[in-house]
Amino acid sequence: MAFTLTEDQQTNLKINPKSRSGATATVDGVPVWTVDNPILTLTPAADGLSCGIVPSDTGLGNAQVKVEADADLGAGVRPLIGILDVTIAAGEAVTLSIDADAATPRP
Repeated sequence: MAFTLTEDQQTNLKINPKSRSGATATVDGVPVWTVDNPILTLTPAADGLSCGIVPSDTGLGNAQVKVEADADLGAGVRPLIGILDVTIAAGEAVTLSIDADAATPRP
């Protein structure tokens, strides 16, 4: 799945675990959120079921947000991984300038 944010936006992500039949399911413990690029700052909720994302001031580009949870409700561990590709794009223009080339002699 993919999602685009502009550099002046933020959003909240939440996990939605489902059973094989599509029913809402639960996970064991607190899911862990990570991102592979510092262009995004993550703020996971205490229960790990959601996570705020905000573009950092390091630039535009692509990042991959990953959440890992344990599907085994007992003593074992059965990892579940969710991945979201996020693109940070330039925001709407707020200024306009005129730039001049270097002056040259007239012919």
